[in-house]
Amino acid sequence: MIEIITRSPIHTLSHPAIVTVHLSNQSPGAESVGGVTLYLEPVDEPCIKLISGVKVDRNYEKAVAQGIQQALEDLNANITALHIWWCDWLWHPIDSRPRAFTRAATRAIAEILPWLELRRFVGHSTSSSPSAEPPFTSNFFELADSSCNY
Repeated sequence: MIEIITRSPIHTLSHPAIVTVHLSNQSPGAESVGGVTLYLEPVDEPCIKLISGVKVDRNYEKAVAQGIQQALEDLNANITALHIWWCDWLWHPIDSRPRAFTRAATRAIAEILPWLELRRFVGHSTSSSPSAEPPFTSNFFELADSSCNY
């Protein structure tokens, strides 16, 4: 499990969603196969977690987390509370590369977020004015034993 530390106020999805993206590049000598199925679950705590429901190498888990981070930054998504369950994956023993999983996760988030509504928990805000900083720290990912409880 990888956590993305966030700040108040809490913004999350109005309802759960699921998205699947499979990518395959079969050019000779540069094969790349990867795919993810992500279940996005709204929560009431101020953190974003990637929870792996599949048994994978840590490099692939980090690659998916990077893809999610990249998509949230590219979309300028104002989401600060979300659990992302990695439910399934497309993997090939020879042609799978972490880069393909990064691209698949980025595309999955980019495809689903524009279709979802956000909601805000006003009671969790610690300041009266919203922060101009992004909802994550410079150390975007931390291991599961940090401040987010699940």
